Amino acid sequence: MKKIIGIILFALLTTNYAKSQNFGIGDNMVGIGLGIGGNYGYNGLNATPSIGLYAEHGLTEIGTVGILGVGGYVGYKSYKDEFSYFGYSAKYRYRFITVGARAAFHYTELDIAKFDPYAGLMLGYNIASTSIEETGSYLLYPGYTANTNDASGSVSFSGFVGARYFLTDNVAAFGELGFGVSYLSVGIAFKF
Repeated sequence: MKKIIGIILFALLTTNYAKSQNFGIGDNMVGIGLGIGGNYGYNGLNATPSIGLYAEHGLTEIGTVGILGVGGYVGYKSYKDEFSYFGYSAKYRYRFITVGARAAFHYTELDIAKFDPYAGLMLGYNIASTSIEETGSYLLYPGYTANTNDASGSVSFSGFVGARYFLTDNVAAFGELGFGVSYLSVGIAFKF
């Protein structure tokens, strides 16, 4: 993760200056990112990294200063916990999925080649599920076993800011701050 952030910072600081439009009308982008931070669980040893996938289409120009992109987002995060004492054991597993529709404004007036800054909004739906397996014996309940599964969902509205740095004409590294399944995501995106 530190290497990816270092590469992005190096690329941004050593770039040539020339006006360039890296994301335009009709362009399609897909990206995958790993995230850190967030509301979902903890980032301990039994946690998966946050994984986010997005797709975006360059829809229209916004005046002479930018491009409006629209698309979708899917994110996933899970963690588990296990413990036992005095013959009783429990396994907990938590899964979090966010699905959303996004719109982003890509500012095209910066004079930095290969650099695509953007900000946007997302309307999403968050799904949380829990499964619990308990076995063992309590003093009052010998031979106790239980399996519990539960899920719930809620609508969310969030904002995000980010930037892409194009390593080639069709491949970009990106960083994004905002709310999906994590607060900070870094990854790679492909233009086609």
